[in-house]
Amino acid sequence: MAPDDDLDDDVPPTLRTAVVAHEGAHAHDAHPSATPAHEEPTDRRIPVAVEAAPEHGSLLVLTGRNAGQLCVLERLSTIVGRHPDCDLWLEDTSVSRRHARIAQLEAEARYQIEDLGSHNGTFVSGRRVTRAELTVGDRIQVGRVLMRFGVTDAHEDELRQRLYASSTRDALTHVHNRAHFEERLESELAYAHRHDAPLSLLAIDVGAPTGHGPKVIAKRTLRMTAATLSSIVRTEDLLARYGGDRFVVLVRGIGAASARLLADRLARSVAEACPDAHLRIGIASLSDLPPKATGAALVAAAIAAID
Repeated sequence: MAPDDDLDDDVPPTLRTAVVAHEGAHAHDAHPSATPAHEEPTDRRIPVAVEAAPEHGSLLVLTGRNAGQLCVLERLSTIVGRHPDCDLWLEDTSVSRRHARIAQLEAEARYQIEDLGSHNGTFVSGRRVTRAELTVGDRIQVGRVLMRFGVTDAHEDELRQRLYASSTRDALTHVHNRAHFEERLESELAYAHRHDAPLSLLAIDVGAPTGHGPKVIAKRTLRMTAATLSSIVRTEDLLARYGGDRFVVLVRGIGAASARLLADRLARSVAEACPDAHLRIGIASLSDLPPKATGAALVAAAIAAID
């Protein structure tokens, strides 16, 4: 506890300072060279000043499934939209496939937003715009998604990206966590139903090879398995730790036959990279379920199919 924590708030600041100084003097007299047990000694080395990093524009997503995500405006032109190929991919049906473009102007850290003929429009600080220059603090709305424009540097970017990753990633394996998977599943399912597109799910249980190893899988084995799976899964698909020794892979655009080929490849690759792990994989495809099947039904079917 700090020396002045239990001083009355009514004591004038000047008197409070004097009391603290007086108490500190007695403590020093009693133990002139002692350092309190709870306090580390001051590092007296003069630190080198951290060099200022160049500043650039950035967009912080405030609402929707991407809330918390930071998009650094590193390119001369950044496309925002619902299509996975966009520089900032917003998973919201109110956002057009190619909704808006943000371009860097000639002057440093000056940016302009342009609507690309979107259905629901682009708004800057509450005003619908076709094209507008952005200022720090502007709130940008595309569809139902709100974002804030700012000017940041690499240090701030790293901090925000780490905070966002901690909310969507599994701490042990660094793949996506279950909460993020369930959010993404709903959006992928809605897209598949709307466009009659293939969608498959792999449920993967990690165990020890038959007759070998402990029943409880080591953390190192789970990390190595996750790393191997991550190296194979496509960028547009989603790998997540569902819980315990179970992973899931949400695969867009392919049916049961192709999903089975992927499952075989995953099992072989993990067996080669991590001999302590054996995968048991169940597959479910949306085409095999009743019309308008839910995400929970797809997950249940994949888990039930684990062999």
